[in-house]
Amino acid sequence: TATAKKGYNKAYDHIAVTQLLNAHAKARVFHDEFFLAAIDWMTPARLSTFDAQSVANALHALAKFPELYNSGENLKQLRAVFATFVPEIRQRLREFKVQNLVNMIQAFSMLGLREPEALLAEMLGELLQRRAEWNTQDVANLASSWARLEQWDVLAFTALAEAAVALSARAFRADELATTLNALGHFAAAQKHSQAGLPTSEQDRASAAVLAAFRAADDRLAEAGAFSKTKAFEVALLFNSYAKVQLVDAKFLPAALAELETKLEKEPLWEAAASLVLTALGRMGRLPPPNLERQLCQLLMGDEAVWSRMDIVSA
Repeated sequence: TATAKKGYNKAYDHIAVTQLLNAHAKARVFHDEFFLAAIDWMTPARLSTFDAQSVANALHALAKFPELYNSGENLKQLRAVFATFVPEIRQRLREFKVQNLVNMIQAFSMLGLREPEALLAEMLGELLQRRAEWNTQDVANLASSWARLEQWDVLAFTALAEAAVALSARAFRADELATTLNALGHFAAAQKHSQAGLPTSEQDRASAAVLAAFRAADDRLAEAGAFSKTKAFEVALLFNSYAKVQLVDAKFLPAALAELETKLEKEPLWEAAASLVLTALGRMGRLPPPNLERQLCQLLMGDEAVWSRMDIVSA
């Protein structure tokens, strides 16, 4: 840190700075002096020397640390930093790898940056042209980012749903599958209220693609051992995702509830997961198994403040 503070102007180039940022992000190590020194170093003049990989690495690393935007003033400042990257992103748009583009959209979404809309549209357009290169991580991260920004682009989500089927549910890690289906579920719910003006053919294709993705995942999740590597929250997220699209006949649902009961013996239910489970049960008109019901009751009755913090959606 002392070196970065005293002599980083001469000792560092864009590769060194962004690789250090990326290393800190991967290790989840936050040092405010280093990050602030790196941000100060990344002036518009120096950004013009960055290659595509360095641009993507810097934005992705900065967004990984909420400490940099945990207040209104900090968020405003970091958004201003992101704005200085916009010309470089546009200039190098076709130089970015698919993962770079997905990581940058994810970074913008984590800061709640919906502007400049034209830039996000350009990045999305480039990704759609290269959808054959997507892998499961790309699909999961892009879907969750677009949902976080509440950008319900029909072509984008249709492509994501079709890619999820083409890649096969077996290829997805548990967290990737849960994240993807959660985003597709949000999209399906949003579409119910915002289909005006869309061509019927686009609406039908989007609906069919989302349904196909959920059905394909159901076949995988209904297999024995499907939940062996999942966490309780991921199971709850999957359960709630199917509730969003009203697939109450999904084959994996009984196994999911049974798995939650089993996992709760070692992994106590926490508020976010409980909220998802209660919401899904209400939407589907289901009762929880005995042990799960006990856990939910203990959580809700143990502390009145918990109830007030939980985000429960009525059926």
